[in-house]
Amino acid sequence: MMPHRKISCLARHLLAIICLVAGGATSAAAASEPIRYALCDLRVVYLYDDPAAIDWATIYYLNDEKGCRVDLVTATSGPTFQVERRSVDDKYLVNWQCTMVAGDSARFDSVFAHVWADRRPDLIINDLTDTVGATGRLAKHISSLKPLTGSLFNIVRIFSRTEDADKGIVSLNSREWYTKCRIRIEAETPRLMGESYAVQVSNKTHSRYRAVMNGGGPDFLSKLRQSRLIETLDSLMKPGAVRQALERKAGNSISLLEVAQTQSGRARLRSVVSAWQELVGFRDAAAVEPTLKVVPEFGRYTDSLVERIRRLALVETGVNWTGDIVVRDSPYGPKVKLVSTVMVTGPSEVRISEVSFRPSWDSTTVTLDSMRETVNPHQSLVREYLVDISRQRLESVRADSLRFAIEMDAGGLPMMMYSAVPVRRTTRLAARFEPNFYFVQPFAALNVDKVVTSMALRVVISKPLEISGRVKINLETPTGVFAGAYRQDITLEKGQATETIRIPFSVSKLFELGIQNMVVSLSMDGRLVSSDTGIIRLASCHVEDTTAIGLLPDTTGHLEDILRMTDAKWQAVSDRTLEVGDLAAFDVLLIGSGALDNYPSFRKVRGRLEDYVHGGGTIIIMGQPSSWPSEALPVSFVPTPVVVSGSTVHIVDPAHDLFRKGSPILTSGLLTYFDRPTKVSGAVISPTRPLITGPRSEILLSVTSVGNGKLVFCGLPLTDMVGKLNVEAIHLLANILNY
Repeated sequence: MMPHRKISCLARHLLAIICLVAGGATSAAAASEPIRYALCDLRVVYLYDDPAAIDWATIYYLNDEKGCRVDLVTATSGPTFQVERRSVDDKYLVNWQCTMVAGDSARFDSVFAHVWADRRPDLIINDLTDTVGATGRLAKHISSLKPLTGSLFNIVRIFSRTEDADKGIVSLNSREWYTKCRIRIEAETPRLMGESYAVQVSNKTHSRYRAVMNGGGPDFLSKLRQSRLIETLDSLMKPGAVRQALERKAGNSISLLEVAQTQSGRARLRSVVSAWQELVGFRDAAAVEPTLKVVPEFGRYTDSLVERIRRLALVETGVNWTGDIVVRDSPYGPKVKLVSTVMVTGPSEVRISEVSFRPSWDSTTVTLDSMRETVNPHQSLVREYLVDISRQRLESVRADSLRFAIEMDAGGLPMMMYSAVPVRRTTRLAARFEPNFYFVQPFAALNVDKVVTSMALRVVISKPLEISGRVKINLETPTGVFAGAYRQDITLEKGQATETIRIPFSVSKLFELGIQNMVVSLSMDGRLVSSDTGIIRLASCHVEDTTAIGLLPDTTGHLEDILRMTDAKWQAVSDRTLEVGDLAAFDVLLIGSGALDNYPSFRKVRGRLEDYVHGGGTIIIMGQPSSWPSEALPVSFVPTPVVVSGSTVHIVDPAHDLFRKGSPILTSGLLTYFDRPTKVSGAVISPTRPLITGPRSEILLSVTSVGNGKLVFCGLPLTDMVGKLNVEAIHLLANILNY
């Protein structure tokens, strides 16, 4: 038996004895979670097509308990190929959302180039509800992949979700693992899936998976070593003194990490740093070994292991450095001030050796301070440095033009941290459409190219108060849209945070159907510093001239923007009007999402609203937060958030006037917005006539008759749908306002 295996065995026995004596296995396991990431180099790809049905218990079992990196991968069909990445880097969790061109199998390799850029994963977990969709085609292609000849890593096992409980099935108590990792799941899934994502907890107590390739054993990782460093080394080198020396260093690193799992404070930090030093020594020795030099994949592999332990050591040191950069004008030109703050929350003191400036335009490093200061645990050190930089350099388009570094040593671990920030005139100036969408009412077809309607776009320039100077605005429009005269050269003044530019535009019969793009760009000194893309289309949203609308604006303000694009007669309602004004002057009261935050009187005017509706008025309520006052309306109305997708949205009454009169609604066009699970604001209303409902009969669109008037509730994200220029949503809005 090799020496490293003796050390590893001793460490495992030591770990078992310490845990048994201390009786603190649970707390020790919790404290050692970051070490498990350093000890395990296994990778898992989890394929899913329904975000609402993701088996988070299994994912967090593999990530939290075993230390595996888990890549969640899903694919949809679209007009162009693209990949969106979200991650929780410190926990080795990544979500890849791929859009693939239908029928283009060549794009599979492009997906792999993103998801496993450096090497193939070890395990594939197939958790699909639809095997014929884009993710299903991706899963089928992965299953047919042949091992890469000469590669150190290939797919070892593939599992598929099953409901069977046969012998040989990997079964996991999903309820137990979800409960154990609930805090992590709730904190991390919005970062992985998007802020609107809501975890759906399954009623099933167990998750079961069948091995469809190389199965065997009660666990996903049965008979697999979580660290393959020594195993990989043995496969590349012949037995001998050199291999034995390298094995000893690798074994020592692994053993030190295993021992560190049982420790805390300085002892734990010392073990982690020693493990890092052993592995760095292993990497450096392997880099000059001829047998290993010819295998670039092995070098990348060892670099990734060193980086894992280095990141672990940084966590254990508890060192945080912020290098805030402030730019100030002076009679002698701009001055840059670096505010360096070092905070130590770990168990060991930190010795700072140098702070330096590393400009992108010069290879020379400028030393700002060689202070040789020591920062003790739970202390901080703040220093400020002035740097002379020319205005031309400050206006560089490079994001890391201003780059500072600090060198330090924590517990024997040398560290270098960087602060590289964009310069003041590039990312801190922005131009945007407000709003970034526009629909134009259709017009009669003419035989001549004649301008038939005109509107105006709003472009908002935002900037810090201290910035001034001249900028230039340029608008690019699609065919058939013509920009009128507007201010192109603009002087920005200090003390002003925004500048609004009104750009009139006209539409002719040359304007094409469908969604078209508009682009606004902002230039300074001949350089492009910001741009924004808006969308525009033809869509009918006719509101009767005789309908007077009183608006309680939503929190985003988009309802106001949308009403300006229609031919509706409307005005914003104040809180005082709601309390003592003449509500009968309005045929419709339109209550935007979250509007009640700005209407404290709403809780006190139920009687006035009831009289208004009984007298023939219409109240339209958009989706509301759960803080809605239950006593505010003459019917029972309780908002309830719900996650829906196309298959869970039900059209209850497609023959209702809201769908047929005015602009006929193609309900399938509405449902296309819910191709992916979407969080919406449904409600429970009684009495009411439901028109669209959610998966558990939550009301998404309904009409209630009250006396001579009506109450219409729309929990669909109608403003967002209109913002995407969904033509059926635009028609539905007009029908609701005219109803």
